[in-house]
Amino acid sequence: MLNKLLILAVFLVTLSYAQVIGPKMFTPADTYDYGTISEGETVKHKFIIVNNGGSLLKIDNVVSSCGCTVADPEVKELKPGESTHISVEFNTTGRFGEQVKTIAVMSNDESNPVQRFTIKGKVLEQKTEVTGPVIKFDRAQYDFGVVEEGGVLTHSFVFTNTGTEPLEIVDIRTSCGCTAAHPDKKIYQPGERGVIKAEFDTKGRVGRNSRTITVINNDVNNAYFILSIYAEVKGKES
Repeated sequence: MLNKLLILAVFLVTLSYAQVIGPKMFTPADTYDYGTISEGETVKHKFIIVNNGGSLLKIDNVVSSCGCTVADPEVKELKPGESTHISVEFNTTGRFGEQVKTIAVMSNDESNPVQRFTIKGKVLEQKTEVTGPVIKFDRAQYDFGVVEEGGVLTHSFVFTNTGTEPLEIVDIRTSCGCTAAHPDKKIYQPGERGVIKAEFDTKGRVGRNSRTITVINNDVNNAYFILSIYAEVKGKES
């Protein structure tokens, strides 16, 4: 009788502990390095997520740092001990040089509500003979890092017309009214460099922010070139 009572007591304690610790998101690897690839290829990878907790893990949302990256969970609810995959695809078209993309997975894990995954590597530009205007940016993304809420952040994206005909900036559109971008002029001759100045108003934008700037131009291969800016905005201490 005593042994049965002890077994029952251990079971109840174990069950109670499992309920107390709640859901726990675990991943054996949060970074994937795809090495060096050619521009135009699509990177595909699956990250593993395991619920190491004692109650149901719910994946609320998945956000990627760039519109060129797509990430989806195969399952959004995991019982204790269950696992799933986050399937990630990164389209390298129009992306050159060192690339780092992040995917944020939000869940009901109170101790780790946002799990970030990273894919990185180097994209080599395809060397092809072209005629006409060609827009080429020195870099297509910029991270302001951790900033205080309330200020206006600015960054200048530099590009070159590496084509054989004049390049025209037809229009620039941003993903948010808090973001603005302007070229230093409209027409750029072959070999000429230009600047697009981006501004991001952080007022009321606390948390991790990702914004895109679409540069509409007459380069037939990159008529809608997307620039990305990021910032971790912290609220002002009262």
